[in-house]
Amino acid sequence: MDNNLLFEISYTLNEIRDSLSASGGKSSFFPVIAAFGGVVLGFILNYTKKSIISKDKVEKNKKASGVK
Repeated sequence: MDNNLLFEISYTLNEIRDSLSASGGKSSFFPVIAAFGGVVLGFILNYTKKSIISKDKVEKNKKASGVK
């Protein structure tokens, strides 16, 4: 990796840390909690969609083969 790239990453992370510590309190945790909640919601929706699709495929295969 280029030293300039490492410096830029380090500088950006320090700015983020400083801004979070300057805001203080509960407001600094809100973006983290919202992001985590979004990830969890995404996994739940994806799992639900995949389970519905797999159930539909099983039913379609049963109807096509004539098995009850």
